[in-house]
Amino acid sequence: MLGISSITAQVSNPDNPLNINPTPHQVKISEDKVDVSKGFALRDIQGAFAEDCDFLSLSDDGLPLTINYGTKAANSAKVPKHAEAYALKVSDKGVTITGRDARGAYYGLQTLRQILEECDAERLELPVVSIVDYPEMEVRGTVEGFYGIPWTQQTRLDLIDFMGRNKMNCYVYGPKDDPYHRKPYWRLPYPEDKAANIRQLVEACRRARVNFVWAVHPGVDIRWDEADRDSLMCKLESMYDLGVRQFAVFFDDIRGDGADSHKQASWLNYIVNNFVQKHGDVSRLIVCPTDYNEGWANAGPDGQLAIYGRELQPEVDVFWTGHHVMSDVTPETLEFANSRIKRQALVWWNFPVNDYCRNALVMGPSKGLNTTLTSRDMRGIVTNPMEQGHASLLTFHGVADWAWNPAAYTWQHNWERAIRQLAPEAAEAFRTLCIHSTTPLKAYPQDESWESETFSLNSYSPEKAQALRREFDRMAAAPAKLRIALTDSALLSEIEPWLSQLEALGKRGSRAIDLVEELYSTAPDVFLDRYLANVMSPQEVEAYKKHSLGTVKMQRFYEDIMGEMLTTFSKLHGQDYPDTILPEGADFYSLRMPKKAAETAKEPSGE
Repeated sequence: MLGISSITAQVSNPDNPLNINPTPHQVKISEDKVDVSKGFALRDIQGAFAEDCDFLSLSDDGLPLTINYGTKAANSAKVPKHAEAYALKVSDKGVTITGRDARGAYYGLQTLRQILEECDAERLELPVVSIVDYPEMEVRGTVEGFYGIPWTQQTRLDLIDFMGRNKMNCYVYGPKDDPYHRKPYWRLPYPEDKAANIRQLVEACRRARVNFVWAVHPGVDIRWDEADRDSLMCKLESMYDLGVRQFAVFFDDIRGDGADSHKQASWLNYIVNNFVQKHGDVSRLIVCPTDYNEGWANAGPDGQLAIYGRELQPEVDVFWTGHHVMSDVTPETLEFANSRIKRQALVWWNFPVNDYCRNALVMGPSKGLNTTLTSRDMRGIVTNPMEQGHASLLTFHGVADWAWNPAAYTWQHNWERAIRQLAPEAAEAFRTLCIHSTTPLKAYPQDESWESETFSLNSYSPEKAQALRREFDRMAAAPAKLRIALTDSALLSEIEPWLSQLEALGKRGSRAIDLVEELYSTAPDVFLDRYLANVMSPQEVEAYKKHSLGTVKMQRFYEDIMGEMLTTFSKLHGQDYPDTILPEGADFYSLRMPKKAAETAKEPSGE
């Protein structure tokens, strides 16, 4: 990690000199250092953190480490009067972590963990530092709410651990293709093997100080009768017996009687009165309305949001996606929702979800988060991620940072830090994949390949060609570097199909630039042979369609420049290619191909 010099400058942030995620509210650091080569002598005042210190070397003669929490201790340490706040101090006398509550102290430990990860591993020194910190948003997490193959149990466990380390506190379990969450079995308890998985997730969330929220999606076939209501209550009780202490009800993406706003509100109130309040230790109920974005919502007084505002008990949180299903998080859209539901909306951010574009990875920075928003505007945020859970951690990193301290959030610094955290052994290569894999198509377009400048045949210059060829060469080389150096096997497995396409696009893009430079100087037959060798075969086109990247700029450059060269070649040499065809099934493919190209295009290389 320390050897990745080329991205160091991009990662460094003077407002966050220790590269802590999320960015602390207040950091005072000196040039003095404290020796921690003997480890730490733990003094756990409340006896609550023994299982959380496994990253520390503990020794009776180590540097004293004192962990405490509670009102008296927090007031004495001048910890902000804010839930989950903490203060951390490192001096030659020792390390003290004081939380306003137990979770705050745990977050102080996670900050210490990150400082240790950033410090010089050989010298084993900590900077003398004082950090005072708290979260701006109350809810900070993720919702496994996408369509498609649900995450594996191990992926969920890995992501829960990541959330705890990055001070996220909410995991909503609601995969659309879990039949016991949705139709056909939402009325029935989980079979024992699946119930055991839920218990394990609840326990993992407890260790990571994450609220596990189990969601039910009954609206597709709900009957609104007493039998269905009793079935729902029995299901909630069965989940309570598995250890679940927070619940959500999803009415999204449904039609018909299930979308009746008055009936939804009535049932939700019944759950509050007869389940949440009955148990006493169950947290706030959450609902995802059918009208969950402005584009679909009836804005008038008879619309669902206004009905919720009038009829739904105030302690029920309401999900909201924004202007559209996928959109930026802005003050304007929150005002639209809040003024109607008569409470602060809980944002369900549909990024980096790719269930509508499964051929794409969405690895760009978390840019659509307005930094003027505060806890006065919203209850918090959950990100709806990709089917590729480990790859989604890039966005988790950003959402955690923004939700904790929006005013200090900069997507550039966060994205660079996240890349380094997820792939420390191969950060440059991983960055190359990410920067060319950012846009979830037209539904929520993002900048992509923004550091690369392409050109047309008419605007060619040696300097432009050289710079672009360097980037194509980086693309071609990155996959091999990642396959060798990336130690996160789960992440590598998720991105592998796109690595093959990154390598292939890098090679054909570089060869296209070579062809541009040969167009006017190479014998016609030689040029045409080389040109045809760089035309994508139908099989390669199909492979690219299944795992696309670089679509905004790099692949488009390849297609456009190849088409321009063919036209220019015809004019230069008096050749006539009046008949052009596309590879079979490649309707997206804009490159004009002569018949000979289609007949002789090479077979896929298998790369």
